[in-house]
Amino acid sequence: MELKVFEFTKGTLELLKEMKKDLAYSANLLDDFFYSLLENSCEGFFNISTRVKSASSLKEKIIRHNYYIKYDSPTDLFRNLSDLIGVRIECRFIEDEEHIFKFIRTIFNCTNKDGFSYSSQNPNIFLDLREHQPLKQKNGFELYRIDGFILNEEEKFNFELQIKSMVNNFWGEIEHKIIYKNYNMILGDKFYKNILNSIKNNLCLIDNQLLTIFNHVNSHMDNSNGVGLKKEGIEILLSKMIYDIYSSKVKHDLGISVDFRNACDIIIDYIFTKNNCNTSQEYYNTFVNTSVRLNEVFKDSISFKNKLSIGAEPLCFDSEFSNSIGNKLAHAMNYDFHWNLFFKILFQIEPGNNREDFYSFIRYLETIFSNRDSYLNLYLTFSAEEVSIIKEDILSSLNKAFLEIDSIKFIYRDKLSEIFNHIDDYVKFLCEGIDSYENYVSHKHLYTEYLYLTILSSFNMDLDKSSILEFASELKNSKCKLRISYKGIKLLASTPENCKVNIIELLEQIYIR
Repeated sequence: MELKVFEFTKGTLELLKEMKKDLAYSANLLDDFFYSLLENSCEGFFNISTRVKSASSLKEKIIRHNYYIKYDSPTDLFRNLSDLIGVRIECRFIEDEEHIFKFIRTIFNCTNKDGFSYSSQNPNIFLDLREHQPLKQKNGFELYRIDGFILNEEEKFNFELQIKSMVNNFWGEIEHKIIYKNYNMILGDKFYKNILNSIKNNLCLIDNQLLTIFNHVNSHMDNSNGVGLKKEGIEILLSKMIYDIYSSKVKHDLGISVDFRNACDIIIDYIFTKNNCNTSQEYYNTFVNTSVRLNEVFKDSISFKNKLSIGAEPLCFDSEFSNSIGNKLAHAMNYDFHWNLFFKILFQIEPGNNREDFYSFIRYLETIFSNRDSYLNLYLTFSAEEVSIIKEDILSSLNKAFLEIDSIKFIYRDKLSEIFNHIDDYVKFLCEGIDSYENYVSHKHLYTEYLYLTILSSFNMDLDKSSILEFASELKNSKCKLRISYKGIKLLASTPENCKVNIIELLEQIYIR
């Protein structure tokens, strides 16, 4: 039986094929309309280009964004996909982008009941002009990107309108074709951002930027010294080996590229942790053994379309944390494509059977959260028995956050680092801010909820107002060591019912007495 993602994808691509003619016709209408609108009205304008989303692009997007989970059917996805059709207005200079946007806003001066704007020149083309433009992208740069839709007889097709200067258009091609589509690039976050900003601002110095990238890659090579390879160098090398092997297998089996480099990092960390590597020799031995194993699996076939099995018997764990996480992941591995891919790779690399390897990985997760060095400070304030209870409470908050996030991103290195920092800060608060264990027990439901919210903040989560209103109200009236400001209470009060509250904004209003 195939995973749900592939059934959903197949149905979506069939629907795309059925609608291709109507989509192409609508794209041509949009091309003609915007070209006629701007040709003699905006000096900087020089071209319109349109495209209908390709089958391969749609397939990758379904998997990358878990659309098979978010939407009930391909039809539901099509109704909500904002860039089914892409329209790009091309102009000469960056300042022309603003001029063209302002001109379009003056032309689209009528509004329908849903708040979308349209022009009297064509009442079948609508734009959402309510958002502030240009929009800030994930990469930090700004882009004029406007959602819209076109009515074509009885059909409604969404489209995305972009306004790009020659420089931004060229930059977009670099980012999309070289960076966005090339998952083999290995660049640290800080370096990545610095280089992209430099290339964006100095396109005439591309040759110099490539030299900088080359020097950065060489610096990784300088970190190694023969047999005495440093831990970080070994991990980077093995992670890249895993990715290179399995990315080609995924591409061959599914026909798409998937970025799972972060998952490879976790697999390597798991392997070294499981083998209790503490010395250079132990790291080297594990490196050699894993390399040999990777050479073996390189020759093995693997399917990424089928479900995994870890046995029909009920899972049995030693702790509540492992039981909850374990049962969640046992379900997720055959529901969430990214977890399925992760465990397929892990199970093929590891020597045991699937069930044994699954138990081992769950123990690893509990270990990395249970054995923080900061926990030792708790023994300076609380008894051993009390520390044991506090640690269980911390794991309970972690478990609750893991279930809420419901994504493999929870265990990515960058997120784990943030979570560990939240735990360490929380332990410091308990050691320095709580005067007795009795105080902790009296208010631990508030303290553990606070930890839970700080963990969610690493994912910029929004929660329903109803789910945190009781916590905030009790915090306001309690005598615990945490307080919520008047501004925080006002934030919740001003949030409409059935709406969400941003966790980061809320936590900014919670402080220690």
